[in-house]
Amino acid sequence: MKKTFLLLGLFILSLTMAMTSCNDPEPENNGHNGTINSIIIGNDSYEIKSAVFVADESDNDVEMIFSCNDLVFNIDLEGYDKIPTGTFELTREGRYTAEADMLFHDYDYEITGALTISESSNVITVTISGDAYKDRASKKFSLSYQGELSNGGDNSGGGEVPTDNSILINESLYSIRTALYYVENDGFTSELTMTFIGETAPGAIVDITLDGLNDLIPGTYDLTSEGLYQAEAATIMNDFDIIGELVVEKNGNIYNVIISGNAVEDGIMVPFALNYKGELFNANEPTGSGNLTLNNVSRDVNSGAYTSDQGMNMSMITLTNDMDTDYCAINFVFMGISEFPIGTHQLSQSTTNGAMALIEFSDNEYLVTDGEITITDKGDSSYTITASGNAMLFDYKTNIPFSCTYEGRLFEMK
Repeated sequence: MKKTFLLLGLFILSLTMAMTSCNDPEPENNGHNGTINSIIIGNDSYEIKSAVFVADESDNDVEMIFSCNDLVFNIDLEGYDKIPTGTFELTREGRYTAEADMLFHDYDYEITGALTISESSNVITVTISGDAYKDRASKKFSLSYQGELSNGGDNSGGGEVPTDNSILINESLYSIRTALYYVENDGFTSELTMTFIGETAPGAIVDITLDGLNDLIPGTYDLTSEGLYQAEAATIMNDFDIIGELVVEKNGNIYNVIISGNAVEDGIMVPFALNYKGELFNANEPTGSGNLTLNNVSRDVNSGAYTSDQGMNMSMITLTNDMDTDYCAINFVFMGISEFPIGTHQLSQSTTNGAMALIEFSDNEYLVTDGEITITDKGDSSYTITASGNAMLFDYKTNIPFSCTYEGRLFEMK
């Protein structure tokens, strides 16, 4: 069932990432021009949004991380168990190194030059003057930062729980649009998963897995990175493990789900919290019936979901089933339509022309090359969907016929 309803949420995140990365965003050039809290590479200026450090006492190593919208800058200083002060010579190989990871490009820069660190009343001043190397080519590089550095290795405290239905990751808040749960049972073991999907562009998805549960039982659960009770949070740029305390309460059909803890990725820890009060959709319950046929092989579909995003001016429909052995799914994307896509739409390989469809069938993925989809409103939140055309494997060689029918409700992922 995880594939059934998370497919839309994950597809939104991946599509948002693709759109963002393909646009090749311009450097920020926010007018800092080498002033406090900025990085300059050549003629491009980037504003520093956050700064953290991680001290590894066992390896006697300190890492400083400065994050911008378009890059992440790391300084690695061997031989220290806390942030040192003084002047250090950065080299491409050695005890003191630095690197700028360009988030939307397939390259990074190695930094050489003079690094100076000073501290006064918990305010850290960091400056670098040197060169940024990409292979053998180089550009002038400078960094100027003054402020506090959060301790990314401190797991004390945790995120402050939001007052409304939201997900908090570090300083970013995502309003929860969709909340659901489902149980997977193979006859020997069972696992319950709760999923919370935050607003898109950018978005966040939180998965909470409670091993050994057949139903959502109120109580307090200790979330760990390895154990019976785990949680993960995914955003466009990050995949976090969540550690902390989960509290589940229930009053009638209304659940209250609260998490307070931290989000961890690659040794970096940031505050995390989640608060949700409302109904949780049971994704184990079928929403309708139909079938998906590919190359004369037919499989049942019994679950339908719909979402839209006005900011991205798009809507999506997913039809699928909850079977592990005969799993199948078809995903329709309607660009330029943020309302429910009633009517007939032409299918093509590009979202710029009509609608686009992707099929998952027998562990293979197919792209619909041509065809037509018709959506009819039957009233009482029930719809009839028919589609047919041709699809091909992503080897762009095999072209086979497909058809799909569905009648029933569509779970709306708000």
